[in-house]
Amino acid sequence: MRIRSFIAINLPQPVKKEIGFLIEKLKKENKKYPIKWVADEGLHITLHFLGSQDEVILEKIGEVIERKIKELHLGQNIPKLFITEIGAFPNLNRPRVLFITCQEEGDKNLIRKFQKEVGQEIEKLNIEIDKRPWIPHITLARIKIPTRINIPKFSTFNFQFSINSIDLMKSELTPTGARYTILKKFIL
Repeated sequence: MRIRSFIAINLPQPVKKEIGFLIEKLKKENKKYPIKWVADEGLHITLHFLGSQDEVILEKIGEVIERKIKELHLGQNIPKLFITEIGAFPNLNRPRVLFITCQEEGDKNLIRKFQKEVGQEIEKLNIEIDKRPWIPHITLARIKIPTRINIPKFSTFNFQFSINSIDLMKSELTPTGARYTILKKFIL
């Protein structure tokens, strides 16, 4: 059986709740636009989208994740992330994806190294990965018809959190949106 999957950092519940408040403010400012907002339970940081893979390959990907966590000592050096600003792909003037960016505290860039090295290992399994520069972000909304978005002035973002795990995720597309399930959790 093939499973649509990705590797992610799931957010702690209090952070999801805070970002949910931010999404509610953005919704109020943009009621008239055709925007599909992400539900609180769907908030995460994608490290790699894997596409549809069979269970044997997902097992190998799990081994890669586990090995890289050990090699980079993520368990001893648990990265802390903080939210920096609102952004969009391709840009804020004609957004298709609205997000908030994340930055790792300090200068170790362990998550960036982890994302890069896991990607290199996944490619060896003949899985195509996204070659664009990786921007750590949390998707807030998707916009089918690019339109200008009203972004209210916010005081500084206070979302800061430690990464507790790296998760191998299953993604099921439904008429009401994507539904995510953790296939395997790798505790840091």
